[in-house]
Parts: sequence; structure tokens; C-alpha cells
Amino acid sequence: YEVLQKNGFTAKSIRLDNEISQMFLDEVLNSKLSHQKVPVNNHRTNQAERAIQDFKAHFISILSGADPEFPTKCWDLLIPQTIITLNLLRDSKIQPALSAYAQVHGPFDYRSTPLAPAGCKAIKHERPNQRTSWGDHGTDGYYVGPAMDHYRNYQIYNPKTKSTTPTDTIHFFPHHCVI
Repeated sequence: YEVLQKNGFTAKSIRLDNEISQMFLDEVLNSKLSHQKVPVNNHRTNQAERAIQDFKAHFISILSGADPEFPTKCWDLLIPQTIITLNLLRDSKIQPALSAYAQVHGPFDYRSTPLAPAGCKAIKHERPNQRTSWGDHGTDGYYVGPAMDHYRNYQIYNPKTKSTTPTDTIHFFPHHCVI
């Protein structure tokens, strides 16, 4: 909700699942939002339930397309790209000619923010000042999403350091991933 507010969207009312926690209901009441609860066992009337089903199906397809050696414990690193790609595919409820992503964030610039299949095996190029004189020129890792705050950069997960870093020079393993 904070992301939506930051981009000029404020809710007037909210439709809630009937199984919400009291803490969440208190937060809705504190925000002075009008609200309604959907009928018991009737998920069709709650758009959020449909969105959850779409996210789950999209995320499962991304996990299925990841490299077989991608560390399964790092599944959460793939969520940001899942949200981006899902919202690029989904129509805006306000202006159906726009994607949901474009409605909130503006047009997605693929030239400055390249995307690749999440979970792909890749080699991150190490610059001369990042390596020893006889060291490897690249580090094995996995592409986990775009580096949104960097120009033409990718986020790469390094299993040895258990960290992600942005890079602008990357080589994808062609037999593991199709771009």
C-alpha cells in the first residue's frame, strides 16, 4: 500500500477476506478505509484471491524454468522479478490499455532495465580491480532479477558468498537458458 501511495494511489474502500487477523483489521480501521468482508467460502468475490492464484501459477512457472542447480533455499530472491513480470502481463483495472506495472510505475524501459529468465546460471564478469592479476575473470552465479536502481544491470546471486550483486557484464550459459 505504501508503494501505491507513493505513486499517487489511495484506496477509498477495501474488500477483505473473512479470515483476516484482528491486527490487520485494526490497521484498516486506523487508515479510515471503508471495508467489506467477502462471504465465507466464496473466493470469487475477492479480487485479491484471483491475484494470489495468478501469482502462484506464475511463480511456479518461474521456479520450473530455473536452472536445475539453482539453490532452492534462494527462492525468495526470484519474487521481485516475478512481481514485475506478472504486472507487465496484467492489465490495469483503471486503464485497460496499460499494464498494471505501467499504471503504477510508468512504462517499463527494457533497454535500461534488461530482463532474463530468473534462476538462469550465469557468469558475472569481474573487473581488473576486483580480481587478482592471475584470478578468474568471472564468477559463477545465478541471475535473480534486474538491478532496478542501476542502468543496464542484472542482480546476480553468488552461492559461494551467499550474496547478490549488480553487474552490467554477464554471460548466460546458452544450454541452460534461452534469452
